[in-house]
Amino acid sequence: MWLTIRTPPVGNVVPAVERAVQATMAPAGTTSAALPEALDRPALVPSDVDPFMPEAPKALPLAKPPQAPPAPVMVVAQPPAPPEPPPLNLAFAGRMTAPDGSKVVYVTMGETALVLAPGLELPNGYKVTQINARSVEFSYAALNRTARLDIPPAQKYETR
Repeated sequence: MWLTIRTPPVGNVVPAVERAVQATMAPAGTTSAALPEALDRPALVPSDVDPFMPEAPKALPLAKPPQAPPAPVMVVAQPPAPPEPPPLNLAFAGRMTAPDGSKVVYVTMGETALVLAPGLELPNGYKVTQINARSVEFSYAALNRTARLDIPPAQKYETR
């Protein structure tokens, strides 16, 4: 509920509705002094601006004239690096000379123990090409590369 408090009018104030009624009840031939016959206002002229179109932003003055972009720099792309074979990942574990005189080398590849002999293909793609007293030679045929595993010299005396 809203309550509006108005202060009573002071003096001889006639509400607008009562003035309109008095003007319509005026005798014929008399004019009401409250309303002039012609209003003083300027004539309407057509506008050169459409009020319903958004106003375009004003162009800002340029501080400097635009400069030509810098000349492009020639960048020579490097050819991609040639592919590398996988790492050998072998650790020497021991050696033996077989009764027929061929050399056998024992290695570990992670958790797996392997017996290397010439011609053996390893799981990582390498193939044993040669075994001698100081090293084991491998080839990686997919990239035509070679690798070598150095082995320590043989012990002079047998240890148990």
